[in-house]
Amino acid sequence: GEWEFEGYGARSLRHLKDSLKQDSYKVEALTTSGASRVPAKCALVVVAGPERAFMPEEAAILDRYLEASGRLLLLLDPIVESDRFQPTGLEALCAKRGIRVDQDFMLETDARRLVSETPVTFLVSDFTSHEAVKALSIPDSAGADVKEQLGAYPVVMSAARSLSAADGGEVDAVVLAKSSPSSWGETDIASLGTGERVPEKGADDVAGPASLA
Repeated sequence: GEWEFEGYGARSLRHLKDSLKQDSYKVEALTTSGASRVPAKCALVVVAGPERAFMPEEAAILDRYLEASGRLLLLLDPIVESDRFQPTGLEALCAKRGIRVDQDFMLETDARRLVSETPVTFLVSDFTSHEAVKALSIPDSAGADVKEQLGAYPVVMSAARSLSAADGGEVDAVVLAKSSPSSWGETDIASLGTGERVPEKGADDVAGPASLA
């Protein structure tokens, strides 16, 4: 149920594959079901928006790949079925590395960061100084007024979940991006209903700013 590298449908990453090929990367689909390992030649595995959970033996393949100094990019949208969050099958793999995959749906209420009428799609408001994302941060020299207005260079997220630090991880997890203080992670999907009612933050929801990466 992941996004595909072929075709031109709504869940196609063909444009990303073509861009990577222009930079001399080779992009292939990897089937974990029934496999015993990730090919040694693989420099990066991308899990792109799965709609069904990975089986334990599939997650174990990815875990062993990471243990052998592999690189793994997880793009884990919330999986919702019958108004309930469903597991990704990768929660234990993440927790082992200090990351808890929260069961929520991020909503943004800061009008400056919305790109449409829905609070589900919004501009990410805060990036850290980590090497992977520091180029997206507004520099300190820009001044407080500019920072307040822009928040960050425009990077759009839609249907995102929050992440938290997990106790007992083998490595230190570093936050890359956060939502705004006006956002929250909605944990009660049923309360969103048909979208006709304005959602309100509840006591059990994840308070913003929340980690998104």
